[in-house]
Amino acid sequence: MSEFLPDLSANAFGLPDSAFGLATLGSAEGADESRRLQASAENLLGKAFIALGCGDQERLVTRALALPFDDHEQVHPTWWAAHTFLYSLLAHEVETLPDDEHAWLDAAAAVLSPQQGAGGRALRGVLNTLTHTGELSVGEARRCGELSRGVTEDVWWDAPVAEVTVEAVLDVLRVADAYVAALKSLNR
Repeated sequence: MSEFLPDLSANAFGLPDSAFGLATLGSAEGADESRRLQASAENLLGKAFIALGCGDQERLVTRALALPFDDHEQVHPTWWAAHTFLYSLLAHEVETLPDDEHAWLDAAAAVLSPQQGAGGRALRGVLNTLTHTGELSVGEARRCGELSRGVTEDVWWDAPVAEVTVEAVLDVLRVADAYVAALKSLNR
């Protein structure tokens, strides 16, 4: 597995014990259902990410989108999982690279330039979120802010159900793939 991808041993997206379903107070059954839906979405999208370019990714994303809307968290688990994956890729680099290494941000900028659509909005949203984590240097936070201009709060993942399409989810996965490729080219 690439050094640019988080450890995938815990779940499909490298999150040791996802907070999905735990952020909102509610019934234990609702939280359990949220975790089940997220795990299913992560599994299918992890396979779709690996299958990018092999021709099977649309079928896998279609299966993931067939999962029911998560009433407990008020989000489609597939949409949430796609964005969580993209976030985890960037956050992993932020956390593991030395403070003076900015390849993660250079890669995001390289991918973002030509990106439009759901993938570009997702990447801008991730950058906006990272800006507010307190883990970035002043320069990194400023650059993230410039790259995420126009994105407010976390609206990047809160799409109406009608906008959660196979193409939109694939666009987020393609941006994640392009980000990994950009990291590899910058770290040669």
